[in-house]
Amino acid sequence: MSEHTIRNCPWCNSEAALLDFEHPDKGRSYYVSCSTCHASGPEDTSPDVVVEKWNSLPRREQPQEQFWQSVPTPIRKGDYAGKFIRLSEQPPANHAYYKQYLPKPDSVVRIARRLNAYETMGTSEDISSWGKVRALKLEYKCPTCNFTHRCYIPENWIDDGKAVFVGNCQYPDNF
Repeated sequence: MSEHTIRNCPWCNSEAALLDFEHPDKGRSYYVSCSTCHASGPEDTSPDVVVEKWNSLPRREQPQEQFWQSVPTPIRKGDYAGKFIRLSEQPPANHAYYKQYLPKPDSVVRIARRLNAYETMGTSEDISSWGKVRALKLEYKCPTCNFTHRCYIPENWIDDGKAVFVGNCQYPDNF
């Protein structure tokens, strides 16, 4: 693999990385990813083309924190679905294997659903061992594979300040 000059992420100004993977149809493919804000760049079979496209993205002068602003928690808990939250901790992993794919602290994720933990019993995402607690099902774009993944956090993270509701202010379409 040849060396490439990769500029910082255009949205959060963190260092970006060129990643390669085996695509089922295209063979060896490359893409650029930011592990801080989970922005993913273009995908192509040529690393030079990917880097050129990434470096041509318009740069933002503001850090990520200024794109998302804290907003009040919705009054009705039934209104949580579809809202965005910023996590101050990494969510708990169902299996050790999945820990590397979970959103990192300070990530912004979307709430997909609010449910009781026991509703997941018998599924591949079983969190019924948490007991009789309400949980939030989160959706986020994985920086490794660029697919949308899901995970759960206890709803009390909102009361504990581990998850804060945020509003979108000119953030790139990253979900």
